[in-house]
Amino acid sequence: MDTNSLGVMNSLNKNGLNHGFTLIELLVTVAITAVVLGSSIAGYNNFNENQKLKQAALTFKNNLRLAQSKAITAQRPVNFPDCEELYSYQIQYINSTSYKMLSICVVNGTNTPSPDEMIFFLPTNVTFNSNFTNINFYRLSKGTTADQNIQLTSGARTVTVTLLNGDISISY
Repeated sequence: MDTNSLGVMNSLNKNGLNHGFTLIELLVTVAITAVVLGSSIAGYNNFNENQKLKQAALTFKNNLRLAQSKAITAQRPVNFPDCEELYSYQIQYINSTSYKMLSICVVNGTNTPSPDEMIFFLPTNVTFNSNFTNINFYRLSKGTTADQNIQLTSGARTVTVTLLNGDISISY
């Protein structure tokens, strides 16, 4: 055993070299590892939330496109035999985390919602910033209802889906 200038005993091997690490060195290493790991986890969670919000906006946009496509081709609902003529496909706001798509058919001269509606839910922690007005896509390219911006939010992040003159786009 050897003693350094502070009177602390050092453990030396037969070649006169220290073996092992001091407690301070181990604590510093563990602290640095914890900081790096913590920032990595926080970065991953942030990335994951951003991707979830972007995916929700893309899914919403694709569902708008689906309704638009069905309306342009005048695709009547299969499970609604009373449908004489397609009037429109409609996207309706249900609440801050869900919306539905349904067809509106002409039945005996009256616009009637079809019973076969599809309900869609946003992912966890993603919501509509505010309710939006019903979006109608009229048959055979006869346009759509009023243009609007629909915002989806997750925490402090916001994505806007814009419906403008029948074109649907996303702003991140």
